[in-house]
Amino acid sequence: MKIGDKYIQDKQSELFRKMGAIWAFSKEQFEEQKQEGVEYNQIRWLGGLIVPKQHVKDLLKELAEIHAEGKRLNKTNYTKEELIEAELINYEAYYTGDIEETVEALEFYGYTYEEVLKVFNATREKNTLDF
Repeated sequence: MKIGDKYIQDKQSELFRKMGAIWAFSKEQFEEQKQEGVEYNQIRWLGGLIVPKQHVKDLLKELAEIHAEGKRLNKTNYTKEELIEAELINYEAYYTGDIEETVEALEFYGYTYEEVLKVFNATREKNTLDF
């Protein structure tokens, strides 16, 4: 696992606990976990993450900071090619032959479609199973 990804995972978990966030994918799960008297909001783009209403803005702000620091750690500790290849694997681009999702995921780093394609072509053989 990349250094920044581990940082993000650990810090996110800590943040979610601190803010009283819960994960629920059904009404039953929500009812089991909710605290009486607390008003919640669901953060839809994070799936089943539900946060006490008074903490939503702070959670989103801190979450953005955590992700920025994690990405900075990755960029500091890995080459551009290593980061791109790891994301190509993560998004199964070698299996599907489609790099679009990988390109979108790497926009934060400022990497272009052409840079991702270059790494994809250079690393495809070692990351593809041919029988």
